[in-house]
Amino acid sequence: MNTIFPYLLLSFLTAQSNGAFGLYILGIIFLLSIIGGYKLIKLRTGNYDVDYFTKLLGWAMALFGIIGLFQCYEYLN
Repeated sequence: MNTIFPYLLLSFLTAQSNGAFGLYILGIIFLLSIIGGYKLIKLRTGNYDVDYFTKLLGWAMALFGIIGLFQCYEYLN
């Protein structure tokens, strides 16, 4: 995942658009939200209550990031 992120960052910054540079920054924030959500989904502490909460929070963050990223992509095309 660490090798993919710089390429995604460069593709966002160098893509042709209608001058909406703020959408690129927003897209990067959504990508970070997806990555953070994925890390929370995979986190294991051993306490079932904490694991349940972190999984819910991780899925919410990942879903928020995926929906936002698709909306940014839809707006740019």
